[in-house]
Amino acid sequence: FLQVRCADAVYVVGWRLEQGKDQFTGRCDIDPRETPVLDVGGGTGWACQWYVDRFASGGEDPALCKLYFFDDAGPPWARKDPATEGKWSRWSVASQTWEPLPGKPPKPSGLYAGIGATRLSSRAERAIRGLYGLVLAEQIVMGKLDRSRLELPMLLSGACDGADETFGEMAMEHKHGLVHFFGPGDEEWASAKAREDQHSAFEHVVKELLDGDIVSQAFDRAAESRVLGSQMTKDWRDRVAAMAARRNFLQVRRAD
Repeated sequence: FLQVRCADAVYVVGWRLEQGKDQFTGRCDIDPRETPVLDVGGGTGWACQWYVDRFASGGEDPALCKLYFFDDAGPPWARKDPATEGKWSRWSVASQTWEPLPGKPPKPSGLYAGIGATRLSSRAERAIRGLYGLVLAEQIVMGKLDRSRLELPMLLSGACDGADETFGEMAMEHKHGLVHFFGPGDEEWASAKAREDQHSAFEHVVKELLDGDIVSQAFDRAAESRVLGSQMTKDWRDRVAAMAARRNFLQVRRAD
C-alpha cells in the first residue's frame, strides 16, 4: 500500500490470473465471475488494485492512472494471452482492460513504484533494464550492446519450425541464454513447440526500429548482392519481406 499510495506511476512485472482461477493461488477453480478484473496474480495484484482504486468514481482523474504491466507469463497456471505476453501494457480505467503499448512505457520519473514477481525470466529482466535505457533490440541495432548484462552464451533466433525451435531447445538444454525476436505480425510464424517450451524467450520489437534508417540501409545493401537482374522488380521489397522478415537482421547484427 505504501509503495503505490502516492506514486505518480506504477511499473509492474508479473503474471495474469487465468479466468476462473482464484486470486489466492491462481490454481484453484472458481466461478469465472469471481476472478478479479484487474487480473495481476499474487501479492503484486493487491498493490495494483490499491493504485487503481485511487482513480475510482469520485477519486483522482482516471486519465492520470499510469499502471504499466509487463506480462512475463509466469508459472504454468498463469494466463497466456498473446495480446499481452512478453509486452508492456497500460491499464485502462475506462474499459477495465489492459491496452498493449507499441513499445515500452515512458521512462520512470518523479515518484514511481517498481514492483512485481519474485521470479523473473531473463526476458523480464531485460524489460526492466530497458525502462532505464535501450532495450536489447535497440542496443543491437544502434551498436551499443552491453555484453556484461547478457546471459552468455546466448542464442538469437526466430522461433520458427525446424532449425529455430531446435537451436532454441538445445540452447535451453545447455543453459544458454535465448532470445527469439518478433517484429509486428511475426509471432504467427512461431512453432507450436517454441510457443509451449520457449515462450519466455519471445521478445517483441517495435516497427519503428525495424523500419528505421540503420535496418533499411542494411536491407538495401544486402539486396545489391541478392536481388539481381530481372529479380529487381517494383515489388521486390514486398517479396523479400514475405520470406525474410527484418527481425532476422537483429539475430546477426552483433553475433560473434
